[in-house]
Amino acid sequence: MIPPHHDPACWGCGDSPDGIRLPQPEEEGLERYRAAFSFDERHQGAPGIAHGGLVGAALDEACGLLATWHRFPTVTARIF
Repeated sequence: MIPPHHDPACWGCGDSPDGIRLPQPEEEGLERYRAAFSFDERHQGAPGIAHGGLVGAALDEACGLLATWHRFPTVTARIF
């Protein structure tokens, strides 16, 4: 099995100033994950509206973090 990990270069959970820096789950095996992030003008598509691709990426990252912490790392094949 692959242990939970943190990649500092990850846009979703890494340390990049341009990323969203979602926090790691607090403990292994959680069934729920909650994180807060505020999009700003750097993330907009239309004026005042967060770009839908970034919203989807944030959701994808949250799901991936939770799966990894169940020691079941995944990648997204499709999202709809």
